[in-house]
Amino acid sequence: MDIKYYENPFPHAIIDNFLPQELYDRIKTNMETYPGGLSGLPETDEIRNHFGNELEKIRNTLLEKVPNASAKEMTPNDYIIWANRQYPLAEYKNHNDSPWKRLSTVLYVGKFNQGTVFHESSDPKARIVGNVEWKENRAMSFVPSTSSHHSYANKRKHFRDTVLINMGSVKDIKREKNSKPFSTILNK
Repeated sequence: MDIKYYENPFPHAIIDNFLPQELYDRIKTNMETYPGGLSGLPETDEIRNHFGNELEKIRNTLLEKVPNASAKEMTPNDYIIWANRQYPLAEYKNHNDSPWKRLSTVLYVGKFNQGTVFHESSDPKARIVGNVEWKENRAMSFVPSTSSHHSYANKRKHFRDTVLINMGSVKDIKREKNSKPFSTILNK
């Protein structure tokens, strides 16, 4: 893992070579068989075992720079991990992540696509103030806060494949499990 920290436009980390190559290649191959949208990931335990302690360290480093992050206690190794196959030619609006998340991480998988775009504010037409470039086996992590405005899009004619890793309290997640993405994953 090669970790670099950035303070602007909000504190985040970029992690190259996030997973061991064999595990990454297996996930990449398996994801090609998944339907569009969110899916459970058979390699969840392997992923958690590989990065769990490292992501906790990343979160603690980022927390030093994020004064408006959630004050809720973190529960180590509470992760929700899933595959996300964003449909071709689709956009996801500028947003801040849900407050139950203690750390949000996205791992870019497969064919070149758009990484993550950072915005000046939550306004739908907010000025773009930065981005994380797409690179295979690169992850971007941040502590959700009131200023972590970001979006992503798929401007290509193939799926935008990512693995989403969110650290948070299972108790908080269960409160939200009636939402479509969570009911799909948690009720399997």
